Amino acid sequence: MLTPCFDRLEETVDQTTSALLARDLGRIDALDKRKSQNIEALFGQMNRMSAAGIVLDEAEQARFSAILGKMEVNLALICEHMAETAQVADEVAAATSWADLEHFTMEAPELLAVA
Repeated sequence: MLTPCFDRLEETVDQTTSALLARDLGRIDALDKRKSQNIEALFGQMNRMSAAGIVLDEAEQARFSAILGKMEVNLALICEHMAETAQVADEVAAATSWADLEHFTMEAPELLAVA
C-alpha cells in the first residue's frame, strides 16, 4: 500500500544525494520541494492506514528506516557543504581584510607609524 509512496520518496532522496555529491546545487531547491511533497503524501497515507487500524509491517518499517538513513546521509552532506562554504567565506573575509590593510598602509603609511 505504501510502496508507491516509498518509491517516489526514495527516488527523490537518491537524486538529491547525487546532486549533492556532484555539487549540482542548482537542482536542490526543486528536489527539496518534491521531497516535501513526497513526505506529505507518505505521511498522509500512513495516517489513513493508522485511522483504519492498519499498522506498518516489518518490510514497510525496514523500508521507512532505510529511507530515513538516506535522508540522514543527505543531511550530513549538506552540513559538510555548509562547513566548507563557511571556511571559504572566512578565508575570503580574511583576504579582503588583509587587502584592505595593505591598501590602507600604501595610501597612508604615516597613520601606522609608531610614536
